[in-house]
Amino acid sequence: MAMDNLKDMYRTRTVGDFPESFEALGRRYDKIEDLRYGTNPHQPAAFYRPANGEKLVLGAYEILKTGKSGLSQTNIEDMHHAIGILKFLTRPACAVMKHCNPSGVAVQVDTMPLVEVYQRARDADAQAAFGGTVVFNRTVDADTASEIMQSIVEGVAAPAFEPAALEALNNFEKFRRNKEMRIIKVPDFSSLPKYTGDGVNAFEMRCSMTAASCWRRRTCRGFAAWTISLPRIATTRSMGVSTSPARRAPANWTTSCSRGT
Repeated sequence: MAMDNLKDMYRTRTVGDFPESFEALGRRYDKIEDLRYGTNPHQPAAFYRPANGEKLVLGAYEILKTGKSGLSQTNIEDMHHAIGILKFLTRPACAVMKHCNPSGVAVQVDTMPLVEVYQRARDADAQAAFGGTVVFNRTVDADTASEIMQSIVEGVAAPAFEPAALEALNNFEKFRRNKEMRIIKVPDFSSLPKYTGDGVNAFEMRCSMTAASCWRRRTCRGFAAWTISLPRIATTRSMGVSTSPARRAPANWTTSCSRGT
């Protein structure tokens, strides 16, 4: 496959026929949006959140800049795992994610500025950080935004952005890179439960379900050969649902759920 075709495959939306809402374990979920693609570029995906849900985190994200074709399932999973790390850190911190794994995480020492925190997280493995997703637990300032624009970044997420930071992150003419970078605002997640016994103040669940025979019996309204991933119950990390087609589905329903700690 030619390199240009490979790049286009990751930049092109693969939209599926997902419903506007569905029910799982007695709870209704409403679609936020169709994603750029699912687990792989040829698989469509959509992102859902609990209907009338309260205290959502990732399920209440606000896209400030869509980039080319918006968010992918991997972008959301990167943010999900970054929040799962950063919620444990009370000082200003940054996680740089690549395909659901942190290539680097850094936390403020003494009065270190946020830009240096980001540099340390990025440079923990600068090669792996290329094209990754950057997540902060603090407001992004102009100096940090300018430093982000020095290398290729897929997306950046934070509870807030200073106006000058947004100006820098959108200044392709000056920095000549990251024209299609996604900018996402997420609610503050510092109060999320962290340990066993912490109060659970939001709904979180992770399940996967596939069905082939269900479609043949016409009992699941078109959910045949879908994989539905929800965040875990107990420790709130993502507050939403990502759904994408399964490549192969067994003859009967298979479900799995786990309770986080």
